[in-house]
Amino acid sequence: MDLQTKVDLLADTPLFSSFTRHELSTVAELFSEKSYSKGTTIFHEGDEGYTFCVVVSGELEVWAGKDNPRLLDRLGAGEVLGEMALLSGGRRSATVKVRFQDLDEKAHVIEAQGLTSVACQHEIDHLNGILFVDHLSPLKRSIFRKKWKKIQEHLTEQM
Repeated sequence: MDLQTKVDLLADTPLFSSFTRHELSTVAELFSEKSYSKGTTIFHEGDEGYTFCVVVSGELEVWAGKDNPRLLDRLGAGEVLGEMALLSGGRRSATVKVRFQDLDEKAHVIEAQGLTSVACQHEIDHLNGILFVDHLSPLKRSIFRKKWKKIQEHLTEQM
């Protein structure tokens, strides 16, 4: 897939819809394309997760429950996956399998790893009204709030 095609795909994805073409081009260079055959498992529930993906073509199924699996969702072109592992400490919360393919008998996904995948998840959180502190445990959130309150008081005193 060429860079312009990646840019066009990302531009149609809600997460990246507000990016300029230049910003999309920069982000698109960080993604790589992968193809999968029908029935292929892309992620297994419980696996370590370090990638963020955008579906290019085909349809993927998201399953949860190792002993009694149940279908949670179906993902198509332009939808994202892999973001939950970035939030939950690096483990996949579901299994993702290829349901059907394109005319070339492949399901295509572009993926980003490392900091790029974390940045994508950060932006998804903003779109959903979620702040970084919302991911903290109650104890860590309490500590953060106390420190934040002290910072605010210090700033108020300086004014």
